[in-house]
Amino acid sequence: MSSKSVAQLAETSYSSSDLTSSCSPALTNQDMSLFFILDKLTAYDNKTLLNPASIANPCGLIAKSFFNDEFAVTAGPVLFGIS
Repeated sequence: MSSKSVAQLAETSYSSSDLTSSCSPALTNQDMSLFFILDKLTAYDNKTLLNPASIANPCGLIAKSFFNDEFAVTAGPVLFGIS
């Protein structure tokens, strides 16, 4: 998958046109959000307000795919949660 910016991830210099071509279709904070309610968009901490039109850091579909693997293991009647 090529929807990422290697320059942005490496913290080297890049232009907005570089990001537009490499991060499309997930370029802005609004593009990255699953929920955009009443013009309020927050970071993962649910406190920090983000500008919806600003370029997301990191940008791209790879960054938008946030994985949270959770497993449940049982041993008889006991349930163990693993995250």
